[in-house]
Amino acid sequence: MTPQPPSKSSPPPEPPSCSPLAVHCKFDAIVALDAHPPHPKNDNVHTQEQLTLFVKILKRQGIRRAAVVSKESGHFVTGHGLREALQSMGVTGIPVDYQSFASEKEELAHLMADNQLGKLAIRNDELTEANLQ
Repeated sequence: MTPQPPSKSSPPPEPPSCSPLAVHCKFDAIVALDAHPPHPKNDNVHTQEQLTLFVKILKRQGIRRAAVVSKESGHFVTGHGLREALQSMGVTGIPVDYQSFASEKEELAHLMADNQLGKLAIRNDELTEANLQ
């Protein structure tokens, strides 16, 4: 019997996955991390310290919030930090929620609000202390 040459077709790629993390939120799809580009106008820069902490939280709690991807531009609107943290962990997929925006201006407003609202909060140190006990 004549040996057969190796098949030129390779096995299909593995679908993107959030494994080993649990996903505890609603989402439209789990897509590859590079399926959508980051928003070019995202003004947040995630430090290594922040991403290291985010990875620890993800390992403990899993994913609790899907990234938002614009149906119009195809860009990530929220979830840039999640994407970077997952990438640093070697995770191949990210849960996304596809949303429509009335205009590019509305898309950018949502991105900037998501980036800024948490920064405007004031911490109740007494409650924080009680929660940590």
